[in-house]
Amino acid sequence: MDKLLSTHQTIGELITVAGDIASDSLSDATKKAYLSDWRAFREWCLYHERNAYPADPITVSAWLADIGQRYRYSSIRRAVASVSKMHVLQGAIDPFANDGVRSVLAGLRRRIGRAPDKSTPLTFDGLRLCCDRAPLTVAGLRDRAILCLGWSCALRRSELCALNVEDIDFQNDGAIVSITRSKTDQSGRGRKIAIPRGQRKWCFVRPIEVWIERMTALQQDDDTALFRCLGSSGRLIFSPIGPRLTPQSVSSIVAKYAQLASLPGHFTAHSLRRGFATEASRRGVPESAIQRTTGHRSRDSLQEYIDDGRLFVDSPLLLFLAKSFVC
Repeated sequence: MDKLLSTHQTIGELITVAGDIASDSLSDATKKAYLSDWRAFREWCLYHERNAYPADPITVSAWLADIGQRYRYSSIRRAVASVSKMHVLQGAIDPFANDGVRSVLAGLRRRIGRAPDKSTPLTFDGLRLCCDRAPLTVAGLRDRAILCLGWSCALRRSELCALNVEDIDFQNDGAIVSITRSKTDQSGRGRKIAIPRGQRKWCFVRPIEVWIERMTALQQDDDTALFRCLGSSGRLIFSPIGPRLTPQSVSSIVAKYAQLASLPGHFTAHSLRRGFATEASRRGVPESAIQRTTGHRSRDSLQEYIDDGRLFVDSPLLLFLAKSFVC
């Protein structure tokens, strides 16, 4: 107990420390998004001569009416979460807990809300077509490794970019990938995913090994980032190795090869993750096994992937199309 009384900090200082600790529960990307939205809200309040903190229900209702005419509903939801979180972290009352503000949000949802645009799942056959389009250059070797690793481990683009060389443990049976931190695992508990070696026709592991061998031979620093930017657009065999690849670059890479493979749809980095879950569901893999790979915290979050993947498999119309069906 004596140790608990030895800090000599005021209650105000301790409240500030508590706020800093609470902010550590958010990822760096989330903090960046929240701060961006918060700055925009403060500028709006300054322009309209209203208090941004603490904001009252009338102020946030007027703000919602304004941005509701200019933003998509998904953007509005994120902005609301940002302003709300900034109030809560600083000990103020959440202005969005007001019934009147909730009614405004509900009205916006009915007026402009719509289903979010989903990335097209990259099927296993589509993945192989994309990999076949990757040239035998430094960039091509890197991109093929990104496609194989991202798909086989159902990784988010942020997880792919955060990987280091030491996170891949190659063994005789395949590779074990250690995910030390992710969007739904801010405490850093981590998870491990096994990638078995394939037969001669196809192997997820070999492209990753080839990329690491080539990158290690080219790099001239101690950076252990697994996927890095390349100079000269990666066209030269001895292209210089740059900094860690960004999440947006991963989406561009996936979209590029989907286009080269003439695949119809809207492809992003998320197509790798959705594609794995879709294919696994279609082939009868248990939900628990899929969830262990994707790292979803709940079955409800995973169910959206599985439902989409089984639309044709579970269709009652298959009964009418079966050869054994007699009219």
